[in-house]
Amino acid sequence: MDFTNRSWTPSQPDLLPITVFVNNSETKIIVTYNIMEPICHFIAWFLSGLYQRVARSLFNIIIRVNVEIGTDQYRFFMENRRPGATLVNDDSLVSRYKSYLLNRPEQLLMYIQTFKRVFPFHFVCDQNLRFIQYGTGLSKIFGAQNKLNVHISNVFNIVQPNVGFFFESIRHRINLAFILRIRDNISNEHFRRMELQGQIIECVESKCLLFLGSPIVKGLQSLTSHVILIEEQSRAQESLKRRMDKLKDTIQKANQAVEIERSKNVDLLNLIFPAQVARRLWLGKSVEARQYDDVTMLFSDIVGFTAICSSATPMAIINMLNDLYTQFDVFCGEIDVYKVNNHLAFEKFNVSFSFFQTETIGDAYCVASGLHRQTSHHAALAAFMALKMMEAVKNFTPKDINVEKFRMRIGLHSGSCLAGIVGVRMPR
Repeated sequence: MDFTNRSWTPSQPDLLPITVFVNNSETKIIVTYNIMEPICHFIAWFLSGLYQRVARSLFNIIIRVNVEIGTDQYRFFMENRRPGATLVNDDSLVSRYKSYLLNRPEQLLMYIQTFKRVFPFHFVCDQNLRFIQYGTGLSKIFGAQNKLNVHISNVFNIVQPNVGFFFESIRHRINLAFILRIRDNISNEHFRRMELQGQIIECVESKCLLFLGSPIVKGLQSLTSHVILIEEQSRAQESLKRRMDKLKDTIQKANQAVEIERSKNVDLLNLIFPAQVARRLWLGKSVEARQYDDVTMLFSDIVGFTAICSSATPMAIINMLNDLYTQFDVFCGEIDVYKVNNHLAFEKFNVSFSFFQTETIGDAYCVASGLHRQTSHHAALAAFMALKMMEAVKNFTPKDINVEKFRMRIGLHSGSCLAGIVGVRMPR
């Protein structure tokens, strides 16, 4: 019944200790909790269930608990559920152990010195609360000072429960755990303010009070708190590790996305510029203009393009150029330095074709051979490209455009040229 003081007082310092009075008999037990401040009524019903559980587990008795809730007290009335039955059960766990206990006075003798050694921190006081006996542990604390017949208030302060130094007040609270603090007036300063926790037992035959306790080790509580802090730190580290793993996965996914975008940019640069030029642009390096000695340029445009534009809609012109020049782009891909095609014409030349589309300006389509990869067959490759273009134009019929015969002009020129990058935002 003393767990309320031991649990609530440390966790809620503002809650004053609860005092308990117990009136018992064989048929009914009345427990009264006097409180100084209101607490949640849930606690009362919790205690009711706790008493029923203890009675059933320890004493094998099913009890009925009635609760009276007042403004400053809780009263619990406990009695056996069976009408007229007592609260004593000979078949209970406690009753079975009683049969093994010695009950003859001559069998219970213990010398005082032995009792002092067995219980070094006990003391016995009379009705005037004066020491009449104390253990060897207290003797070492008191040192040379003899505390017999000295009032216990000269040595101790009562920390818990909230009770004064009165015999009857203490006797009514013998079911509570007592915490006593040694005062500062003892000679040995190492034991000043040391706390003892224990139980007070009423010795009815001698009308005395017996305190049985032991010191409260502050270091143990500190050690417990350190263990709790270490456990909290371990949980925090595990949580941090999970967050770091999650962040690592996020960074890896972001790097993969960046790598994909980088590949797209590189591919786009390779479509616009030769590979060595695209690589230098990607690395942020400057590309100086360079002269090439053996290059063949192919120039082409559509015959009568101005007249066609005057008689067709802009969308029809765009579609026409897109359909035609898409075929030319395919030809450039078939005659790429990175591919070897097995067409008959390719086998005849027995070379790796090396074309590079330089620009499309209006209706003009311009191609350079031997520019981004040197080859001695640059003129032949350009001529082959021209033949492929002529064949495509011959079979090409523009949509939504009235033209009698669709023709193109194609010219080739071999010699030296100067190639470089112009511009920064949209380099050409």
